[in-house]
Amino acid sequence: MNDNSPFMTTCQPLKEEFINLNKVIVTSEEFTLGRGKQNSAVIPFLSISRNHCKFKKNKSLEWILEDYSTFGIEVNGIKIGKGSKRNLCDGDVIKLEPTGEFVYKFVIPPKSDEYEIPRKRIKVEHDTGNNDIINNVKVKFEMSQNYERSHIEKKIESAKQMVNTTMMLKQQLQSDMNKKLQQLETDYALQIENLKGEKNEVEQQTARLIKERDAQLTLVQQEMGGKIVELMEQIKKHNENEKQLLQENNLLKEKLEKEREVFLGELLRESSSKQDMLDQLEKKMKEQEEIMKKEKEELENMHKKENEQLRLAKEKELKDLEEQKKRREAELKEQLEIIKKNLEKQVEQTEEQRIKAEQELNERLKEMQQLSNIEKVKVEQLEQEREELKRKFGEAQTTAEKSLEELKEHVRNREIELAALAADRIQQQAVQSSEVIQNLQQQLERVNDISSKISLLLSYEI
Repeated sequence: MNDNSPFMTTCQPLKEEFINLNKVIVTSEEFTLGRGKQNSAVIPFLSISRNHCKFKKNKSLEWILEDYSTFGIEVNGIKIGKGSKRNLCDGDVIKLEPTGEFVYKFVIPPKSDEYEIPRKRIKVEHDTGNNDIINNVKVKFEMSQNYERSHIEKKIESAKQMVNTTMMLKQQLQSDMNKKLQQLETDYALQIENLKGEKNEVEQQTARLIKERDAQLTLVQQEMGGKIVELMEQIKKHNENEKQLLQENNLLKEKLEKEREVFLGELLRESSSKQDMLDQLEKKMKEQEEIMKKEKEELENMHKKENEQLRLAKEKELKDLEEQKKRREAELKEQLEIIKKNLEKQVEQTEEQRIKAEQELNERLKEMQQLSNIEKVKVEQLEQEREELKRKFGEAQTTAEKSLEELKEHVRNREIELAALAADRIQQQAVQSSEVIQNLQQQLERVNDISSKISLLLSYEI
């Protein structure tokens, strides 16, 4: 590292986490600074852009500051502007971001080997040179103005935080109210669902529970609604306070600009009065520090109060959640006990049914066994009867065959007898038929004779 490298030294104490940034040495001719890790110097702060700025040495060996930041960089109280450049001189005061957290003095070490006293604490003796006095006056003036800017900006930021905190409290209360209302409705719905008894009695109990539920809901809404209205009033006051602070900030900027013009005019005068200006600035800065300290304590107290309210609200929410959890656990335990009892009852009933079924089964088995024995006896009887029937059938078959032969013989004899009778009758009928035929022929002949006679008589008459 080159001992003649320029560096930036902080004009005010930094927070403990930024203590390594009290002094930033510009180690190269293109030295970058920003929040991104690729930069030569990294400042992990939200209002510092990723690629915040660059310190560059030109051909004339002058140092130039290029501004790439979102919120802008000020040199000696004058904003550079994003994309713009500014030549740097030894002793220039650089404000890297609007909150005033990082305010540095740019130092270019002398090229000679002479020893320079470190400026951790600026102390001006009566024999200090004119240039040193002017530089010290410039630094003190810039610090004074930065204090005022930072002071009003912190107040604005604090007002915004109060608005946000109060909004969080309001949202928390709104959430708590909704949870309570929902819990009440759930509890009463469960009670109504578990009502038992006669129809009229259940209807009366339901009406009573609904009335109680509506009263509880109204009470919670009124209680929480009143608190929410109070918080809305606080939010309104904080917004008005923020608006007023913004107006004060604009007026302060105009005032500081006028003071700067007066200050620059004073610097053009004889240097004999510079020490007086420095003393006045130091006195003014002490007064500002006292005022800022007092207001800081007030703001801290307000923040503590707001944070305490938020903490109490969170604790209340956790307590409500814990109570809700306990209630839910109790409900689940109660339901579990009911389920357990029902299961035990079902197990008992199942066991009784099993015992009863076993008894019935044993009885049926006994009955079946008895039936089996009876059936066995019956089967034996049937076998005997079958054998007897088989024997009788055989005998009957033999008897039937014998009777059949006898019957056949009897039939043959009868057939012979019938044939003989038939022949006799046929012969008799034939004889009788021939006699009848003869009689008929005789009668026919007589008829023919009579007919011929009649015909003859008729012919005579004609």
